[in-house]
Amino acid sequence: MFVSDRIIYLQLQKTACTHISRLLGKYVDGKQVGKHGPLIGIKPDNLVVGSIRNPWDWYVSLWAYGCKRQGSIYSELTAPPAAALARHVRETVFHPHRWWELKCRLSSHKPWREFRTYYQSSESPFLFQQWLKAILAGKDAPYMENDFPLVPIGNQIGLLTYRFLSLFISNDVWQQSHRKLVSSKEAHAMYEKHCIVDKFIRMECLEDDLFRILSEIGEKVDFEMLKEDKTNASSHRDVGYYYDHETVQLVAEKESIIIDEFSYAAPVISHGSLS
Repeated sequence: MFVSDRIIYLQLQKTACTHISRLLGKYVDGKQVGKHGPLIGIKPDNLVVGSIRNPWDWYVSLWAYGCKRQGSIYSELTAPPAAALARHVRETVFHPHRWWELKCRLSSHKPWREFRTYYQSSESPFLFQQWLKAILAGKDAPYMENDFPLVPIGNQIGLLTYRFLSLFISNDVWQQSHRKLVSSKEAHAMYEKHCIVDKFIRMECLEDDLFRILSEIGEKVDFEMLKEDKTNASSHRDVGYYYDHETVQLVAEKESIIIDEFSYAAPVISHGSLS
């Protein structure tokens, strides 16, 4: 997160968070503290900012980043069992409360070779759709991160919503209560009651939202200076190229909290034959 005496920015993966933090550092005297971690403790008096992105676009970006052999999800899904097990054992040593996650992973078989095939080409709608169904509709999610979706709510929400809720809901509330959630409706109610974010930067209108936030805290900003090249961008075609009707609906169901909250629209399907 980016921390200053006036603003705190919580970084949600694949929402231009590195780019936003860099821009904030140019206008606000602050520092980088970790990266994707939550805000620990009571909500401060500072303005708390988060960022978000259209879910359909987010999944394409996450997968395309993996096609470059990068990202924690790619590493987790494609690592051979021995390497993955060693990493999880190390994590459990430092975080004993996560032993049950390790137990769940030990009791299942990860098709890591199959996952590697999903990342062979960022030009293939078919591979993207197979990957998306594997992590959102299949039985492969336990191989991803933390306790998603080993908790009851995990079969009703997607990875983006899981990360969104765990980062932007009060950390104390989330840690105490998220394993008790049994419906998307309950999760949405928890978000509405315990969200710690005051302002959101939507990646689709990043400069406009960031300009308004900086102006609100009294910073004089040249709007044109905000239009810089983004960092860590993944390379892929137009989002609609990768989806079919089934996968569009799958994301709509799993990410309904974010879609409803920010009025996001599904992409227009644009590809021809799958390859």
